Amino acid sequence: MKTAQAAKKAALKPVNDELAVIRDALKADTKSVDQAQERVKTAKEAVDADGGAWKILWWDTPDCLQSMQEAIDEAGYEWVEWSGWNADRSKVLKEIRAFPRVGRKQDGLAFVEGDNIIEQVTIEADAADYANTVVATGAGEGKKALRVTLSVASTRRRRVYVLDAKEVTKRSVLEGLARSELAARSQLLSIAAVRVINHPNAEFGTFDVGDTILIDTDGTGAGRQRIWRRIEELEWVGTDVCDLMLGGV
Repeated sequence: MKTAQAAKKAALKPVNDELAVIRDALKADTKSVDQAQERVKTAKEAVDADGGAWKILWWDTPDCLQSMQEAIDEAGYEWVEWSGWNADRSKVLKEIRAFPRVGRKQDGLAFVEGDNIIEQVTIEADAADYANTVVATGAGEGKKALRVTLSVASTRRRRVYVLDAKEVTKRSVLEGLARSELAARSQLLSIAAVRVINHPNAEFGTFDVGDTILIDTDGTGAGRQRIWRRIEELEWVGTDVCDLMLGGV
């Protein structure tokens, strides 16, 4: 009797071993499915919390530039236009390139009125526009409205500017708008543009859009001023003269 049972057990062993392998595989598959379902659930929750995927729908007649700007702001990046040749120089390429920050601080260049700045620099000073704190309000009503408050360190009395952006539904976009507004308003003195020539102080090709540069000017009625500004746009006037459109740092 025992001999028969042993023989039966021995005969069934390969089958039992195969069943054990199948059971282990099924457990692993079940675990993988559970993990996948959990990842899907987490992703859906993230999408719901963020308002859904970023979409540009033609039937909403969107402003493409504004939509692009909002998408890049959402990612915390900046963008710049780029033009150049293709590989065989048969076509001119136009691209939008995004970076964490465009340009750099140009400590080694000099932009001096009377040297490479060839026209009188206009300094703008409007205390009415000055603010060292920006409160930006986005979509929503009352206490539930999206709200961002940003400030800069200052010895001056607190001056608050309220930015109304009710069309903005994403906090990251609202923060980007508030940051730009604060940069523009937190300087009492500003310079909107300068006209420069190719000069050893700052040769053409050594600076570009996005760079932060120091403007050294006698300033009409304001005495000598040295003001950091950021290049927002280059406009060429011939081959040896360039207008720099400037903004906040």
